[in-house]
Amino acid sequence: EVVPEKSLDTKLTITDSTDKNVIPVSSTGVVKSVGVGETTLTIESETGIGKTVDVKVVSPKLKSIKAKTYSTYHFKGDTDALYIYKDPDNSLDEIEVVSLTPEIVEIVEDKDGDAALHNIGLGEAKVEVRSKTDPTVKCALTYLVQEKMTAEQVKKNVVGTWKGDVPNLESTSMIEDAFTVVYHEDMT
Repeated sequence: EVVPEKSLDTKLTITDSTDKNVIPVSSTGVVKSVGVGETTLTIESETGIGKTVDVKVVSPKLKSIKAKTYSTYHFKGDTDALYIYKDPDNSLDEIEVVSLTPEIVEIVEDKDGDAALHNIGLGEAKVEVRSKTDPTVKCALTYLVQEKMTAEQVKKNVVGTWKGDVPNLESTSMIEDAFTVVYHEDMT
């Protein structure tokens, strides 16, 4: 029985791509699509057998967008990070962020080049995040921009005696006034 020795190849490595703007190839043969288009991948075995494969990369259609900030309070003069979630997350649709209240919030770039929210006025800020490919795929974000409190205002709102309730672990009720916290003028 004759068995060609090259038929026992088990390790295949992708070694080249004709369009690195569609699929680049790392030095270890790892590939990831980075753009839409067509390319030809070269695959080689340990023993030198080569094969080419034509590949077409398409972007999945963007179904939805969600946007949020993780700040509870938004103050005039602050810049808040904007977190954008796309579904599917591998859609290559470009996203645009637009302030619907430019007198209150302006869209700026953070240090990574992502959209951020710079609060320049007071009141209800409204932002729309939408697909440039399909403007019907969008979401809105609304939040309140407030003036920062001075140290004196904070003291006025915090100094005093505060009582709190805790859950009763033996039932579904609450234990009222289970603890008391006192904040003094000197913030102790």
